[in-house]
Amino acid sequence: MLFEADTDTEASDRQWTGIGTLLCIGKENFSTAITPRMLQQIFAGEGAAYLAGLKSEDLLFCLLDDDGNYLHHSFVLFDTRTKRLLGEAVRVPLFAHCVTRANARGMHLYPRVLRHALAVLAKRGHTRAIVNCDPRNLASVAGIQRAGFRLARSLNTQIVLSCIAWQEVRSRGGDATRRFFVG
Repeated sequence: MLFEADTDTEASDRQWTGIGTLLCIGKENFSTAITPRMLQQIFAGEGAAYLAGLKSEDLLFCLLDDDGNYLHHSFVLFDTRTKRLLGEAVRVPLFAHCVTRANARGMHLYPRVLRHALAVLAKRGHTRAIVNCDPRNLASVAGIQRAGFRLARSLNTQIVLSCIAWQEVRSRGGDATRRFFVG
């Protein structure tokens, strides 16, 4: 499922007022903001793939508790293969690899971080952002919708040999199109 939201220009002057400390990390502050604990907690495993992008245009919104442990993190990606598969332009921010620690779930941190991030993206000149999610991840879908995102379209993508893709795309109205591409 692909969701979209308009960025929040009205909230662009608001500071984070939730629990913990919310950091926005990008190329401007990468070398000073990333801590060894973050490297261990966020960039291990699948998270390692996102580290290089932060030195470019990508962003990380990381909510830390008082001890420096992450409570939630959401990456914002720009030039990715995923966006090409989604049929989205490089300039459109894509929220990805959004994770809330098990002991912090149920506190609505995910939608609060997404809303704050939409305000930051508005300040940076973006007017729209997207997030994709497996429809079976009901908690994530609820958080995405709570943050003000709306369903843009549903996609069913099959990838073969990591380079050939067949895709069925359903619009909000239910109309389906099929695409086949190599890349």
